[in-house]
Amino acid sequence: ERFEEAVADCTAAIAADAAYVKAYLRRGTARERAGDLEGALADNEKVADELEVGHAGAAAAVARLRPAVERKREEMKDEMMGKLK
Repeated sequence: ERFEEAVADCTAAIAADAAYVKAYLRRGTARERAGDLEGALADNEKVADELEVGHAGAAAAVARLRPAVERKREEMKDEMMGKLK
């Protein structure tokens, strides 16, 4: 499974056309599968909030990813606070 390669290909496509919705969606999927939830969330938010407002697939991904990203951020914050004690 070559998620990093897919991310690179989609990033190149986005560089050529910043409004290429399919590239953002595919890169978001590849990032999610590679474990980059923040990147996946950002790509799907870009589609749902700017490029194709209300895109059903992107909106569903945002709804699924946002709580996971927030949990991960809280875990990282707690871990850092624990190290500072």
